[in-house]
Amino acid sequence: MKIEEYEAERKWLQNLYLEDLTKIVNYGGNNRPRVRHPQNCHRLKDTEMLAEGIEQPADLTDRKVWAWSDQHFYHKNIIGFCDRPYMNVDHMTEQLVANYNDYVGKDDVCIWGGDVGFGNDTKINKVLRRCNGYKILVIGNHDLNKGKLRHL
Repeated sequence: MKIEEYEAERKWLQNLYLEDLTKIVNYGGNNRPRVRHPQNCHRLKDTEMLAEGIEQPADLTDRKVWAWSDQHFYHKNIIGFCDRPYMNVDHMTEQLVANYNDYVGKDDVCIWGGDVGFGNDTKINKVLRRCNGYKILVIGNHDLNKGKLRHL
């Protein structure tokens, strides 16, 4: 794929994603956008480089590609909201990392579909370092902190 084709497809996917974030949904009988503050998502630059030195897409030759989203590491309320089978956030985080590493190998690629976790970036990054593979983050509303992209 030529870089121009890649950029056109990336821009199309980005617009589709941002459009989806602003859709009106019903939560607990209340209509609101999927993302509480969708204007923050529109402030993101066209391209966010999450690792220095990356100038082209990852080489996927002979690599498994996985997708995973909405981990919500250290989000205590998600256990009740989604009826997750964990005693507490530490138990949930440890089990999610163990399950992930059971499937995703060191050389695999995983596309993380946003909403990685709650808490400070240092705490979340410690969890991310324990997870196998090359990680690509598609920004979710919980991956922003006061309208700015978290440093994950």
